[in-house]
Amino acid sequence: MEFLMGLNDSYGTICGQILLMQPLPDTHRVYSLLLQQEKQVEVSLNHGNMNHHAMLSNQNNKMIQANQVKKQKTFLQCCYCDKDYHTIEKCYYLHRFPVGHKLHGKNVKPPNQYRSHANNVQLEADKVSEDGPRFTTKEYNQLMSMI
Repeated sequence: MEFLMGLNDSYGTICGQILLMQPLPDTHRVYSLLLQQEKQVEVSLNHGNMNHHAMLSNQNNKMIQANQVKKQKTFLQCCYCDKDYHTIEKCYYLHRFPVGHKLHGKNVKPPNQYRSHANNVQLEADKVSEDGPRFTTKEYNQLMSMI
């Protein structure tokens, strides 16, 4: 919660969306969502610059737009299934596959959920306190250095 409150106003929309999630996501998930938002903003800014240059050069207009769409898709990565070309809002693993898809109606997990999660284990020595924030000392220091 403190991490979200420490962000500047440009993250207001995503912070609001995160705060509406039930249950509140952990720090790693929040960080992933913020990175995704930054990439989308970056793509939007690049999109505006590309359009400006395309108007100046009508000969390359179609080629620039095709490259722009390709670049925009490569920036997208789902933080739920870790696959490229889509975001969590359109993730079929989370929101179910559409009718007609071979996996429609099946309870499938994304490939990343079959991997070992040994790096998610928290040692008792790293806990700050039960009443305080739920960050390890290392995570807290990283967040503070980012601010």
